[in-house]
Amino acid sequence: MAIDAGRYTRQRSSINEEHLSKQAANTRGRFLSQQRGNRDTSDAKRSYGRSHEPFMGQYAKRGLTGGGVRSGAFQKALRQRTGDNVRNVGRMASDQAAEQRSYDVQGANIDRYRKDALRSLEEKRQQEISLAALSLQALKPLYG
Repeated sequence: MAIDAGRYTRQRSSINEEHLSKQAANTRGRFLSQQRGNRDTSDAKRSYGRSHEPFMGQYAKRGLTGGGVRSGAFQKALRQRTGDNVRNVGRMASDQAAEQRSYDVQGANIDRYRKDALRSLEEKRQQEISLAALSLQALKPLYG
């Protein structure tokens, strides 16, 4: 019973190539996700900054803001607007972190699959070697 070592080498190479391909795709996805998240957060902050002047103008037209004016309605609206922005940016950061963690978990799963596949392949190779050795031992009495 001959053992084809080349078959195991080819299978090992195939497992490693598949692993590299999947890890590359996962790394690219993680990078693009991170870029999207950063861009969305940056856009939200920029939008908030750009809308500040029109927001202030609304209250200035009605005489609710400016030098010496302390309007409760303006203060409340400003706190609410700022709080909403902080909450939205915080949620974006949290969502982005969760998405990045999912890519990290996926990467760990890809690594674990490779490790398990290589272990299984090695076990099959060892079994084949053991069976070949047993076969040879069984034939030994016939050939003296």
